[in-house]
Amino acid sequence: MLPYILLAILAGGFGLVCERRQSRKLDFAFLLLLTAVMVGMALLRAPQVGIDYEFTYKNYFNQTDGQGIAWLASPENAYKSEPGYGVLNLLVGIFTDSPLVFAGIASSLIILLRMVWTWKHSSIVWLSVFVYITFDFFGYALCTLRQELAISIALFGIPFLQKRKIVPYMLIAVVAGLFHTSLWIMVPIYFLATLPVNKITLPLYLVGTVCVLLFAEPLVELFIRLVPKYAGYMPGSYFMQGRDFNTALIPVVIGALAVFLKEKLLERNPGNIVLINFSVYAGLLFVVTVKHFVFQRVALIFLPAAMLLIPEMVKCMIRPEWEKEAADASGQKYEKRGGSYVRKKDNLKTAREMYRLTMGMLMAASVLYFFFLLNTNRLDLVPYLTIFS
Repeated sequence: MLPYILLAILAGGFGLVCERRQSRKLDFAFLLLLTAVMVGMALLRAPQVGIDYEFTYKNYFNQTDGQGIAWLASPENAYKSEPGYGVLNLLVGIFTDSPLVFAGIASSLIILLRMVWTWKHSSIVWLSVFVYITFDFFGYALCTLRQELAISIALFGIPFLQKRKIVPYMLIAVVAGLFHTSLWIMVPIYFLATLPVNKITLPLYLVGTVCVLLFAEPLVELFIRLVPKYAGYMPGSYFMQGRDFNTALIPVVIGALAVFLKEKLLERNPGNIVLINFSVYAGLLFVVTVKHFVFQRVALIFLPAAMLLIPEMVKCMIRPEWEKEAADASGQKYEKRGGSYVRKKDNLKTAREMYRLTMGMLMAASVLYFFFLLNTNRLDLVPYLTIFS
């Protein structure tokens, strides 16, 4: 557990230095260091780290050994419907016959994609990385390789979704779907994620959640009839068991906060409606997870939006014009403006206090969630062992 805790401390500690100095170069140095540490941990981890390695990724990589591109369409290919993942296995297999090396490369690719996306689109880079670690997205990168690869690709579609650019968005969604079939859900999401969150849509979302809670088992059975490869998700299986409410608590809180801060978030950037909707979807799906674990797999498609949303929540606590006024202010201007400047100075002070309070509360919630996930250890990531252990 200690290596993960040290990683979070490094991200939080160095991040607060970045927050204090506000430098894009420092942000880049932070991102470079944290990326190097996470990639190093991914490449050096022992085969015991991650629940899916031994029984899923290792076996599949060994099956691809010596195969050609035609094998992707073979009935023997367990991931025939996910050729993107098959191609990655074949490509890595050209250079190594070690499934552990493949897993390390796949995990590194997931991390690199997520960090590039963070650099390009986050309003507070270090905070996004801190969320990436404490929400255990880094842990998923060591375990659920296919879906995490697909999600990391799909996230690049969010800016196009915000700008309503359907062609590049759909192309990205299709590529993501070729790595994991669950990501095909991003196709209809294009038509839903920019809907306003209001007195009409919120009740509809809640009614939909109740319906899924009541009729999940027949819905899953129907889905399996349509897609037989998911027969392992049948009612009565491990995947249809429930989780405790602690699993859903933080995603639900983030979704509720997004709705509460909706007006400020949209005032800051109208495109934030996508992040708000994603957080609502994730929160409600985690509620269903309390009854059926399988829905967490879908929720994890939307939860990474928190990496952008949480910095936006913090940023919307302080107005840019107040920051500019403080930067431009001088003793001489203070005398000329008199009481008007005093009021603006008080507004800025209040906004800064709200900014720091919001950041502190969200970081504290993230840390609590992190320790909960480490203690439950559902992905068998603890203890972290290296290949030298």
